[in-house]
Amino acid sequence: MAEMDLEKMINETLEETSETESETMEVIAEIENETPEAESETPEVIDEAESEAPEAPDESIAESKAPEKKKRRFRLTPKALLISAASLCLVCGAAVGVLSMFPYEIYVGGEHVCSVKSREDASDAIAIALGSMAVEGTRVKIVKSDEDISVSRSKEINTSDVLSVDEAAICVSDAFCGSKEGCEPGGVTIISSEIGEKAFTPDPEYVRDDSMPAGYARTVEEGEDGLGQYRFTYTTVNGVEQGTDEVMLSVIEEGKSEVIAKGTRGLPPGEDWQTYEGDPIFSSGPALVSTAKKYIGAPYKWGGTNLKTGVSCIGFVKAIYAKYGIKIPMSHPMLKKFGVGVAYENAQPGDIICYKEHTGIYIGNGKMIDAASNRGVGIARVRPGMVVTVRRVPRS
Repeated sequence: MAEMDLEKMINETLEETSETESETMEVIAEIENETPEAESETPEVIDEAESEAPEAPDESIAESKAPEKKKRRFRLTPKALLISAASLCLVCGAAVGVLSMFPYEIYVGGEHVCSVKSREDASDAIAIALGSMAVEGTRVKIVKSDEDISVSRSKEINTSDVLSVDEAAICVSDAFCGSKEGCEPGGVTIISSEIGEKAFTPDPEYVRDDSMPAGYARTVEEGEDGLGQYRFTYTTVNGVEQGTDEVMLSVIEEGKSEVIAKGTRGLPPGEDWQTYEGDPIFSSGPALVSTAKKYIGAPYKWGGTNLKTGVSCIGFVKAIYAKYGIKIPMSHPMLKKFGVGVAYENAQPGDIICYKEHTGIYIGNGKMIDAASNRGVGIARVRPGMVVTVRRVPRS
């Protein structure tokens, strides 16, 4: 895929081959050969030797001596110069007239697209076509093309199919699938940019609130947006925008940061209170179940409580509830007394299913999500005959 600046690409594209230049010179040469010579005026020849009028030499002497060359000089009269200049103008005018009958042809991917009157028209048509595939009002920086663009002078006289700059630009755009529906990826990729202003939100300022559960946040002080100058860079493929990137160049107005208090109560071990994004204390069982399902496939580890490195059955329940700021006992006897006990027939999503030496989180429809040594975290069917108790953690 060729990649270059637009201006460079067009300049290189419009370079004529030596073959075209040779043909041009041949045309001029043919015109010059057909131009009649001026017969009315000829240069005056002054024979200096005639003014001396020498005597007739002796025949014997003439035979023994080589004849001397006569010295001559030519002089053009003003009238002759004027006629010569006029003839040259006629030749040049005729050459220009003939060459204007040979248009310039634009090719895309080796296929002829259209013909225009001059190199300048070809350059303008290509620039307009590529510019139309960029985001409107932006400056084209880079052009990547799967197809080569080339321009050359036609070898045949043709004036009937010559297009205007705007007409040629449409043809070039169409050649790159610009007017076709459902065209496949490829063609012309254009990266363009512009400078503009945009509002931005300053980064927030966080403060601790130890009385609030982890995952909760509240605004202490409202912030204000600032104003910055940005460079926006757009990527288009065959005229269809694919993506935008923006870079702030300078700050015009600073703005004001929002002050946010974040809860720290019940923060899981190893979590940063400023960046912790866990759910707050759950208000519904399905919300907790949705969180638990995100960790299906996590590895099993005896006694483990880390969802990344491995969890045991009770460690998994403890880790999920910890995301909601709730501390679950890390022992089966204590877990069986935690929260409120309910009958299995009344179990709801989010309740804790306790077997004698195993535990999991009920997800509904007779199933639970748990951690097992043979597969890690996954979903299993509850065995009602093995259920010792069902514990419900009070919702907030």
